[in-house]
Amino acid sequence: MFLFLMSRFLWAIEIEGNLAVTDDMFLDFLKQNGIHAGMKRSELVSHTLEEKIREQFDIITWTSVQLDGTRLVIYVKENEHPGETKSTETAENSGTDLCAQADGIIIKMITRSGVPLKKPGDEVKKGEIIVQGQVPIYNEDGTVREVRYCDADADIYIQYVYPVQEMLPRTYLAKEYTGRTKKRHFVRTLEKEYYIPVGTPFRYCDSIMEEEQLHLFGNLYLPLFMGNVTYREYLPTELKYNPEEAGVLLNKKLSQLVLSLDEKGVQIIQKDVKIVKDKKNYFLKGNFTVLSQAVEHVPSESEEPEELIWKNSQ
Repeated sequence: MFLFLMSRFLWAIEIEGNLAVTDDMFLDFLKQNGIHAGMKRSELVSHTLEEKIREQFDIITWTSVQLDGTRLVIYVKENEHPGETKSTETAENSGTDLCAQADGIIIKMITRSGVPLKKPGDEVKKGEIIVQGQVPIYNEDGTVREVRYCDADADIYIQYVYPVQEMLPRTYLAKEYTGRTKKRHFVRTLEKEYYIPVGTPFRYCDSIMEEEQLHLFGNLYLPLFMGNVTYREYLPTELKYNPEEAGVLLNKKLSQLVLSLDEKGVQIIQKDVKIVKDKKNYFLKGNFTVLSQAVEHVPSESEEPEELIWKNSQ
């Protein structure tokens, strides 16, 4: 009878394939739509939930909802190139312009749609329009007959200065572990925890929690969790980085920054950085000269040319 009653409810929710949409975001969305651990399995409508997920998260291109015993498994696939996704629904009098994301010089530019307002070699300011999404249609006498709108599309490479600043405190807290440990067990339901003592056994310690949801026959999950917390005692000691150690750590941060920029398609042309210090911190300061497609789409301003406004008023 116990197994029969437990099998009528949903006791575990798992999400697979999500990266940009975190588990917490997903679980909040499910809770808002009445999907939660402890609900009846009969209340779940899989195809409706799949549609709602795709409507809520634009980055998700495919989803599948499956019931495995008392566990709900949601499989999703996210768009690998979300930056390339644009709305295909363009109103009759709307479009998008391509604007600069940084102050710099245009090195290379290939326009596919829209009206280019700049050319290679021109300087641009952040927010300045480079390719306009308003395309004028002219009469034979050179006056503007109408304006058509589109989503401006172009490959634009801008060379600009990328500021670099990383900080490292001169002192840091080191942990010297004594080897003393304490382990305490606990039991948790969906709503409440039991047998977790108040406080910690040591003045300074780290804690590691391990938890497992109980289940039977592989897929019959129960609303009961068991686990333990392990406490490791340490003594805090304040130490100082010497210049060599600080240089190694700051250069490691610099390498991570270079790798991050490379993954974003930013090409570093020149580096000009150095390590300086004050009484409290070490600093890695300087600039990179970089080359990248530093542009973004912004809605076009629907302003009619003077010739067209005069014509429409006749």
